[in-house]
Amino acid sequence: MLRGLPNVNAVGIGRKFTGGEPTEDIGIVVQVDRKMDLPAEKEIPRQLESCDGMLVTDVVESGPSRFLGMRSGHGIVGANNDAGICGLTFPAGGRNFALTCAHVAVNVWTEDESPILWQTVQGNVTAGHLLAFTSFSGNEITADGAVITLLPGIQVEPWRVTGQSSSITAFANFKVNDTDRFFYAVPGAIVECRVPTWMKSGDVVVNDQICPVADFWSLRVVSGIAVPGHSGALVVKKGIGRLIAMGFLFAGSEEDGLQTIWVFPFERIWRRLHLGPLPI
Repeated sequence: MLRGLPNVNAVGIGRKFTGGEPTEDIGIVVQVDRKMDLPAEKEIPRQLESCDGMLVTDVVESGPSRFLGMRSGHGIVGANNDAGICGLTFPAGGRNFALTCAHVAVNVWTEDESPILWQTVQGNVTAGHLLAFTSFSGNEITADGAVITLLPGIQVEPWRVTGQSSSITAFANFKVNDTDRFFYAVPGAIVECRVPTWMKSGDVVVNDQICPVADFWSLRVVSGIAVPGHSGALVVKKGIGRLIAMGFLFAGSEEDGLQTIWVFPFERIWRRLHLGPLPI
């Protein structure tokens, strides 16, 4: 009966919430897209009869139901079983794609590659295959990005970040005088950082080889922990009702308890991968 009422998308049994807090009362939980005024004959009754007697109903506004797909902050596994982070998913030309670091998706020295795996709670799932990546040839590396073509059956949540209600709708460049807080998402955590500092050059180890890098940004971690396996994460900042893409994390360091992350600008990675006009 309840499932046939307007707006109702799920019905079950659970604890009733009052003022946002669970009570000891067990009731019939009715999830609706949104609460609205309805004619009396279409309203959800305050109580319903069950095999255990009368139960109260608890109407919960949950929004439209949908499958949860791949998004920024989910874990992936690339070449050489290297763990990393999906920085972004986006649609183009009727297909879905994901962005991460090149050194996660492929062995940048031998160009050996393997299917990209998506780490889900049910286990690793083959998500797609490498389409293109920024080259590591040359004296200094100024970009570390890869685009993955996702398989048709892989659900995605384009331009969404794990744990965030707002979508990415803009991009920006770091500034040395920026006082904003930035963050990136990884499975089960949010890492916050600030104080962007432009770095002319540096060295990182990639697949056991020292790699000179240049023209990147260093940010101090102020909350959470940056660890190996976070490469590919998209660093963002919050705007009014939206998220702003800043850059892709590709390396990090720690000295005397101070952690920093190294980031290449978002727009540069997008352009170097020849992904066309930015849709945001």
